[in-house]
Amino acid sequence: MISICISTKDRYEALNKLMESIKKNTKDYELIIHNDSIGNSIPVATAWNKCARRSKGKYLVFLNDDMEVTEGWIESQTAMYETFPLVGSLAFKVFDDQGNIQSRGHSFNGLIPYLPPEDVIEVDYSDHPFVSRKLWERVGGFTAHNKMYFEDASFGLKLQSIGLKNYYNSNAILIHTTIGLRVGTEKQKQIRQYNEKVIQQKAREDFYKQWGDYLLSRKK
Repeated sequence: MISICISTKDRYEALNKLMESIKKNTKDYELIIHNDSIGNSIPVATAWNKCARRSKGKYLVFLNDDMEVTEGWIESQTAMYETFPLVGSLAFKVFDDQGNIQSRGHSFNGLIPYLPPEDVIEVDYSDHPFVSRKLWERVGGFTAHNKMYFEDASFGLKLQSIGLKNYYNSNAILIHTTIGLRVGTEKQKQIRQYNEKVIQQKAREDFYKQWGDYLLSRKK
């Protein structure tokens, strides 16, 4: 069984759309949803960890509420996970709502994150990791660097730092609308702009305090 862990913030329309796509394209799963209501805000990392602690599945996958899954998304990841050596987590191919590539997982060149080319299969981290529950437990779950941002990057580096590898699977596809970017209310767009200007910067600083030396040492 797959445990699908979702963090949401009272965005029921988006969440329902995600749940419909899961129902259509997934077998043998459980949904674990943390609704982070306004006024009771916790970091995304904490919400995902709360979901994972309640999970019963062999594998975990972590999603935002403004996403959709596609046919074969879980079967493809499961097959790859059970085939590749020293696997830590797997990344999806993620398209935005315009059909553009948003993510193939991500990697770092020194301290600079970048989107790997299509033909690179090993990456540093996944935005929406697919991982075994045992490995999530082994590395202590996600780390919150602020309310959001970089929890996915540090999780991937935790796995990598104990000798495991994170891979990108081009056959496992997600769609990420990203509410507040091109779609959403004016308030949602303002919140996203604030998060990217303020919250993300503070999270970046905390992340590099923890992982900066590790990332720089890999270039030697």
